[in-house]
Amino acid sequence: MKLIGTLDSPYVRRVAISLAYYGIEFTHQPLSVFRDFSKFSSVNPSVKAPTLQLDNDQVIFNSNLILAHLEHTANDRAKLIPKSTEDRIKSLRIIAFSLAACEKCIQIVYEKKLRPVEKQHQPWLERLEIQLTGALSVLDREISRKNGSEGFNLIKQDQITLATSWTFVSMMLEDIASKTKYPRINEQVSLIESLPIFSEMPADEGLDLNKKRAQKNRLWHALYRS
Repeated sequence: MKLIGTLDSPYVRRVAISLAYYGIEFTHQPLSVFRDFSKFSSVNPSVKAPTLQLDNDQVIFNSNLILAHLEHTANDRAKLIPKSTEDRIKSLRIIAFSLAACEKCIQIVYEKKLRPVEKQHQPWLERLEIQLTGALSVLDREISRKNGSEGFNLIKQDQITLATSWTFVSMMLEDIASKTKYPRINEQVSLIESLPIFSEMPADEGLDLNKKRAQKNRLWHALYRS
């Protein structure tokens, strides 16, 4: 499989980390939807990241759809969504609010950086900020505290999505998504981000994973597929 997109996208990063936890070997092609538009369009005419090129050369995109496919095909031991209804609902709530925070963050950044100042609509920005902080407030109340990184031996999709989303949002909007305002999120994500797979796939633009992964691929499989 080939994952296409840069890791500065939280959506690309959540898929990359999930692939590693599923134990699926893949190559990474860090194409940007902006700088590499033409090259990206030759693989996926919609130019959407992440795009996953399957072994039969078919492509699927949208992180939720990619992960739904991977979860469906994974064996029971590798699945990242809980089986029980209660745990599944809790997990899906964390995922939903994490992705909502990402979406609103991106809309705020695009509005402020891509639209001329004189054309920015302040009521719209205020609405987006309310939605963003609303999602973060729910997450800060609901996430479970873990006592040390040993609590993450069996990582799940809600933790992957929470971590990749918060890391992105807190970097892009430090004034709104202050780590001191949401201490429980920051505490848990700090622990998650210290795990080997997360630290090997940092949110760095254009990072070439192929060389890094080639060196540690055997170690990852020994740790996470045993």
